[in-house]
Amino acid sequence: MNIEELKYQILQQFGFPPTPEQAQALDVFVQFMTDSNPHAV
Repeated sequence: MNIEELKYQILQQFGFPPTPEQAQALDVFVQFMTDSNPHAV
C-alpha cells in the first residue's frame, strides 16, 4: 500500500473534511506507516 492509498482509506473513514491540523497529522502518520526503514522513529 502506498501513501496515497492509505491516506484515501483513512479519509474515507472520517466522514467529514479534516481540519488543517488533522490533515497535517494524517500526512505524518501515513508517512510513518509506509516507511520501510526499520530504524524510523
